[in-house]
Amino acid sequence: SGEPGSGGGCDRLRQAATVCDRLRQAAGSASGELQRAMGAAKGEHPECYLLASATAALVNYPLWKASAINQSGFVKSEPGLRGRVSTFVRAVSPPYRGVPAVIGGMTWARAMIFYGSDRGRQVLREREAPGVVAVALPPLVLSSVVQVVNMPIVRASI
Repeated sequence: SGEPGSGGGCDRLRQAATVCDRLRQAAGSASGELQRAMGAAKGEHPECYLLASATAALVNYPLWKASAINQSGFVKSEPGLRGRVSTFVRAVSPPYRGVPAVIGGMTWARAMIFYGSDRGRQVLREREAPGVVAVALPPLVLSSVVQVVNMPIVRASI
């Protein structure tokens, strides 16, 4: 039955193809279940978004302050690496006026955009909005709202 012309080789190839198809279907089903489980978890824990946003704000605050110092034009920095390092040192040095407002603003803004975008996408998908709308509209609207609310806070803290 494995001899040429007996059809045994073709039968084995068909069996192998059937096994491959079954494995592909099982993998696709498992992948779909995993994606659904991960998607269901998104947006369910706003405290995680807030904690991650606060961590990012704390890490990025010195970089933001150094950028604000350089852009203000009030302090002339030396050219090159030495100037950049001295600007960064000034950014992490006192006075710390405005730190709570800036970090608070950065924290709520990031949390609102990321959490709100995930929740907004879920809501729009449940209401059967087109995929592009469900993905693009929430971050566009939320980042605009955050910008309008945060601008006076940030301006007052500089």
